[in-house]
Amino acid sequence: MRRSWLFLLLAAVPAAADGSGDAVAIAALRDYYRTLGRPNAQPSIESVRDRLVPVMQNLSPRVGKSARNVIRRGFDKKYKNSFSYLRCLCEILAAGGQPGISILYKQYRKERKNAPLCRAMAEVLGACGDERALDPLLKIMYDTRASVAAAAVTGCASYAKIKQDKRKAAVKKMVERYTKVYDDAAGKEPETVQAQMYQALKPAMNATLRAFTGQELDSAAAWKAWLGENLARSWDE
Repeated sequence: MRRSWLFLLLAAVPAAADGSGDAVAIAALRDYYRTLGRPNAQPSIESVRDRLVPVMQNLSPRVGKSARNVIRRGFDKKYKNSFSYLRCLCEILAAGGQPGISILYKQYRKERKNAPLCRAMAEVLGACGDERALDPLLKIMYDTRASVAAAAVTGCASYAKIKQDKRKAAVKKMVERYTKVYDDAAGKEPETVQAQMYQALKPAMNATLRAFTGQELDSAAAWKAWLGENLARSWDE
């Protein structure tokens, strides 16, 4: 397996002359190959990440596809890579535009038993600065683990300046989720899953909805009422 993908990368070297970043990526991926399953390897995975992130969206189709595929293989359990190592892989994928973001979301779905890693994936999607990450974040928002769901909601705030139609659609989904979480927690003891979910999501929801709308509200009921009054109005006036 290792030889096959490394061969594809080496074969792509002549295409790097177009200045697209292919040469940088290929060199970094050679070093990535050396780090797999070797936590103390040099150059470090952080070094690989720092070189790949700036060029991931500028690679030729051939190198870009190979790069995304081999980075994803780093999640394979046989390598026993650390949490910090896997987070670097998440950051590399999230920097790869829509294809990388899609792969990262698929990986999130495969890692459902690893709550810390799923939370990190949500954080990375929020931090990558690509508004195409908003859709997967709105899906991760429904995660049943409070810490993961809250990280997804917080990450959405990074994309509060998107076009009005998308902004309204996102706010509608968040208010619906906020209302459902509030209703589920009503009357429940503080130690229940429902109450813990509400306590985790409440501050995240209020802060993110504030970023999207500019409104200072602090409850699911207040946001639902505001949205009912303002969804059909322009938010850009």
